[in-house]
Amino acid sequence: MKDLDQVNSLDQIKWIFEPAKNPTGKAGTSFKDAMMQQIDELPVTDDMAEKFLKKSDVSAADLKMVLEVKFDDIFKR
Repeated sequence: MKDLDQVNSLDQIKWIFEPAKNPTGKAGTSFKDAMMQQIDELPVTDDMAEKFLKKSDVSAADLKMVLEVKFDDIFKR
């Protein structure tokens, strides 16, 4: 998730995982569940939300919602 500091658009953080490898998170949670928890804990700012969503009236919560909704597009499997 540190990648968000170093990119200018969400398209730049698309990652591809081989489904056969089935990456897991801590304590055996699914990769997706682990990543969703990390998204919730991200120190996202309203400025970051404006940068990535390219809108002026958005908040950090809006950016987190987009990351969760578009999770499967960002982390293709």
